[in-house]
Amino acid sequence: MSSIIVQKAKSIVEGLEYGAFITSKGWESRDFEYYFKYFSSSDEEVRKYSLLVFAAGLGNWRGKSAFIFQPVEELRKDQLFDPDAYYYFPDYIDSFLTNREGIESDYPGLYRMIILFLIELDNRESFGIIFPEGELFKRLREVLDSSNVEGGLIYDGFQKLLYDMELPNFYKPE
Repeated sequence: MSSIIVQKAKSIVEGLEYGAFITSKGWESRDFEYYFKYFSSSDEEVRKYSLLVFAAGLGNWRGKSAFIFQPVEELRKDQLFDPDAYYYFPDYIDSFLTNREGIESDYPGLYRMIILFLIELDNRESFGIIFPEGELFKRLREVLDSSNVEGGLIYDGFQKLLYDMELPNFYKPE
């Protein structure tokens, strides 16, 4: 089962080294999985790739190239909407908040990128308005407001992140 999850996730994040979390993928149903369920997996590869899918979803949203995290009401307007296979943003946020200390400890660079994406997207979209789960987004805002994360997405820093996570990259260690 874990190898299937990793293969699906790899299909989604393939080419990250070129696109910096904008995967330009179709987020096809054959690659769908409830990746948020694996943010605390004991299988390191499953955990890593599940978090990368979440970051790629945020990166695509940030880059306005794909919107996998949409309110259910919006998704239902799509004729191809599958109620058993959609990326429900509150599930991802809840799992991220629940597991954030482990994520930050195991993947500090990835954690930083996710926080930066969430701050930028919340400032642009206001999650509390888009998604009705008020308490969840109140918790998220508290985490974002107390984050000591600064800066932006810098190419070399992103390539170093990939290098540190043992993913394809263009980083040249000195």
